[in-house]
Amino acid sequence: MTANALPAALLLGAGTVAAQVPPPDHLRYSAWVGFDYTDNVERSRDGGSGDLLFAPGFNYSVLHSGRRWRVRGDGEMRIERSGLDSGVDPRARAALIADWAILPQRLYWSFQDFAEVQSIDPQAPDDPGNRQQTNLFQTGPILLLGSPKSFMTRIEAQVGRATAEQTPAFDHDRMLVSAWVTRQTDPVQSFAAGLESSAVDFREGLGARDFRRDDLVLRHQRELPRSALAVAVGHSRIDPENGPGISRPLVHFRLRYSPLLSHEFSAFLRHELSDAGRELGQVRNPLDPFRYEARRTLIGDDIYRLGAIDLGWRWQGTRTQVRASAFGRDYDYLRAGPQALESSRGAQFGVTRALTPLMRIDAGVASERFAFQGSTRRDRDTFVGVNFERDLTPRWKLRAGVARQQRDSNLAAAEFSANSASLYLMYSGGR
Repeated sequence: MTANALPAALLLGAGTVAAQVPPPDHLRYSAWVGFDYTDNVERSRDGGSGDLLFAPGFNYSVLHSGRRWRVRGDGEMRIERSGLDSGVDPRARAALIADWAILPQRLYWSFQDFAEVQSIDPQAPDDPGNRQQTNLFQTGPILLLGSPKSFMTRIEAQVGRATAEQTPAFDHDRMLVSAWVTRQTDPVQSFAAGLESSAVDFREGLGARDFRRDDLVLRHQRELPRSALAVAVGHSRIDPENGPGISRPLVHFRLRYSPLLSHEFSAFLRHELSDAGRELGQVRNPLDPFRYEARRTLIGDDIYRLGAIDLGWRWQGTRTQVRASAFGRDYDYLRAGPQALESSRGAQFGVTRALTPLMRIDAGVASERFAFQGSTRRDRDTFVGVNFERDLTPRWKLRAGVARQQRDSNLAAAEFSANSASLYLMYSGGR
């Protein structure tokens, strides 16, 4: 992870949950050019070699609710060109959902794309050679029936294709059909019941790993200016092409509470059956910040029981913002691979302060622990980073950063440390 990406991970936070009122319609973007230097590009225990990366990038945030188009999305793309390797390696973490109104308020056609950078081997160091691009594209019609003042029915059909750059076992097609009935009992509260059915067809294995999934879910949502609650409970059943069916409960719980305008607490809990492709498509609200966890579940065809919790706190002052979060993940695989991540735990703390009207500082520290399926190996990753920003004009600014990444492990060969620095010229635009 480069000096620029690392503070983003710390300050956005692994496991941070955002549940604020969405901003008004906007299109904001930033583009930058600059350099990252690291003294251990291979993340080697023996120190490795230094490398200077030319790393331009671009990020965006868009929200538009028009008569013909509804668009929302958030993301970032980087290109790293190494001095040791002349190849160009684009990487994107992004989500974009665009709904085209064939009949406004009644029939839409949806286009959805989710991109993420994932580890090839979660047990290997997070160096450029251990990262791969994953992507899920989905499209299909959405039919709305009824009235928001009484009962609203939403029927949706999606076909999708998921790919991984270096793991062909992950590549698959997904088909989803869902029907939801929602009752808005008052302006801040709703109840809904939904039935979803999906089929996953892997492009390798002659259908032996394919499966079908059915979910029955009840949901309650309540949204107030200073608090929000969303609860979904249901039941999931997965029928693999080979082997017995699996049935498990599904529970989602999200809470936001702001006792004062300057404070916000949030919590998000999940307990459900899942798979790597489903996780990639779970970014249903692209306005939430991404979790830059370098090591996740093994990208492949595994089905697992997921237990997850995210806790967050934010304080906003006149010139200072403080953020803290913690997360936990437990994976119980039904057909685990030897590299599978069994559990992860982490916490982060970040501070942003305006030093002057034209200068800011971001600082953060994070720590994550990892355990692996069928292994006694235990790792702890620690990150520390600081960024300085200086406005040159209302559109242009300079950003400089330093960071340190360190891995401690009971497997001595897996340990390493790396220091990095970055310098960028950035342009911000939009409306």
